Amino acid sequence: RSFSIISTMLPNPASYCETDVRFSPWYEAFRILAGRTVTCADVMYSGHTVNITLCALTFHYYSHRAPLTTFDPLFSGSGPLTDKVGDLRRWTTAKLLVWVGAGWGYVFIVASRFHYTLDVFIGAVLSIVIFKFYMSRIRTAHLSGSWFDRLLVWMERGAEDVEEYKRLIVQGEGAEQMVQVV
Repeated sequence: RSFSIISTMLPNPASYCETDVRFSPWYEAFRILAGRTVTCADVMYSGHTVNITLCALTFHYYSHRAPLTTFDPLFSGSGPLTDKVGDLRRWTTAKLLVWVGAGWGYVFIVASRFHYTLDVFIGAVLSIVIFKFYMSRIRTAHLSGSWFDRLLVWMERGAEDVEEYKRLIVQGEGAEQMVQVV
């Protein structure tokens, strides 16, 4: 988001928004973080969209591991819910409803006229790409010795899904899943 603020200055679609940015970009960044100033020029990447998308992705990725309900009128007859690693193989009604809600959230963000459609699209696409990259990277991080992979292993230590995946990789059962994820 910081890169998009510095590199792209679009006029805000909300005509009522007035900014009080007066100093260098670095000083203004600290003022924005401290809540001392308001900026209307950082509309290239919607933070609200990122939050909605990350919530939907997290629910989609983990809700079948601790389901709120087993009631699934739309997709219950379409095969097993997970594979042997525990990854989702099919949708559930709850997941569909979460994504419909996320879609309505995107519509409301654009309708508020504080963000362009492009801001919402870029926020959603980048969130999905980075989330998918992270989720595939943490599965293979234990195989590498780079500082980044060691950091990921440290951050994900104790995560049951990662530990199960590592166990299956060692046994040779999860190799085909690793290829599918990457």
